[in-house]
Amino acid sequence: MRKNIVYVTGNKGKYYAVRDHFMEHGIEIEYADLDIDELEVNDISKISEDKARKAYEALKRPLFVADSGFYIDDYPDNPGYPGAFVKRSGISTDVVHLLEVMNGRGRSCRFVDCLTYFDGINVKQFYGISEGELSTTIRGGDLERAKSNLWKVFIPKNEDKTLAEMSDYERNHRKDNHTSATEEFIKWINHPDVLMKGNFNLLTKRVLDSLDRSDLEYFYSKLREIKGATILTGSGGSSVVSLYGSKVLERTNGIITTPLSPRDMLYKPIDNYENVISCSYSGNNFGVETSFNNNLNKYLLSTGRIDGVNNLTYVMDSERSFISLAATLTPMAILLSYYLKGDTSVIKEILNSSYQINNLTGSVYEVMSGYESSVASKYLESTLTESGLGECIVHDKYDYCHGRSTIGYGKDTNLIYFDGKTELDKLLISLLKDRRITTIPYKYDDPLINEFYLTYQSMLLSYGIALEQGKGLSKVDYDPSIVKKVYKYRGGM
Repeated sequence: MRKNIVYVTGNKGKYYAVRDHFMEHGIEIEYADLDIDELEVNDISKISEDKARKAYEALKRPLFVADSGFYIDDYPDNPGYPGAFVKRSGISTDVVHLLEVMNGRGRSCRFVDCLTYFDGINVKQFYGISEGELSTTIRGGDLERAKSNLWKVFIPKNEDKTLAEMSDYERNHRKDNHTSATEEFIKWINHPDVLMKGNFNLLTKRVLDSLDRSDLEYFYSKLREIKGATILTGSGGSSVVSLYGSKVLERTNGIITTPLSPRDMLYKPIDNYENVISCSYSGNNFGVETSFNNNLNKYLLSTGRIDGVNNLTYVMDSERSFISLAATLTPMAILLSYYLKGDTSVIKEILNSSYQINNLTGSVYEVMSGYESSVASKYLESTLTESGLGECIVHDKYDYCHGRSTIGYGKDTNLIYFDGKTELDKLLISLLKDRRITTIPYKYDDPLINEFYLTYQSMLLSYGIALEQGKGLSKVDYDPSIVKKVYKYRGGM
């Protein structure tokens, strides 16, 4: 569970009213109180969207706002009053006066809620309606989670208690057939397709925002001080970062580097190394502890920080995803910007590129790669395996000439080919032309720029494969009895 959505409201009771419910669905929301001028229009949809956009300008984070309208059918001389003007009308702060005004008149009324989500690109609105009637007296006490004092005078349809008189259970299971904007939002945001599409839509923005918001000069200065043989560690998506980081430091700092799994640190002789860089999005997993259980100079490449080590810290909005997308590409972009001496123009160019997937079906993928595309092939192997999209076999192109072609002979497999347009590439592609093949051509002469490009293209390819299979990358099916126990393991290795 990650804190990745902010609930912007000046009423903390609204936050408390839904916080636990969001957590039950795997979403942890944060509270933010911003002073936002509301539109002077009696339309909750327009008010809510305007408020969400203004809040995003202040926070630069995915967020939602929730606005309520209260409509009294028989309000004197103004049916439907106060509508969206609940707050400015003063009705919710002086419910005694409201009951006096409505004495002897029709009691029919309703709450209409509008929840607006905005992530900087997409606006999505959800609505909820609760029909009922006004009580004749104030009933119920002050509740921390009450949205307003109107709870003390609103009796939902088919009920005999006001909202303020009800227990949490009664309120959540009332018989008024109400619809909930919050429930609709949770269903939408938790849908695998929505999660994945949202994360890919935001991928470029998240990477570029991190480049803008991180203290890159400090980051570069810490990298420049790294001398001598260096180990880089990482697990999952961070293993892709550690492999790319090893290549960046080899070329930029002119040092020997070795990418390893954290567990390898326990078995490989490390006496001839001077530094270890642990790559981890959060910085607080057991792999980091294992990587740092030695006398080497320690560096942490992460959004988190650890006392007593050299922190290579970058800023990045969290993404709610089983497969690391921005959490992989962002540190790679920062490492590439270090190699390019702060020039990010080619990074922006790459992030604006696209990829058209060929017809890949089935669930076995052979990847033709080599040292110069090993970062991208590592991403594909990790992603296709962890997401359950398929079995992935990575071949070195030259090793394929020594018998590895037999694995796909007579079988229904897909071939993903990183095409450097060498003589060997031309030969292999011609021999395999009848296979179901998709190629990712090299584009840039500079090997580090090209690897970043190939990795981004591989992310787009994995997205296309997931769409074709009707599966997700951000929310996948897995066995929690295995995954959670292994992920949290902190014993001997």
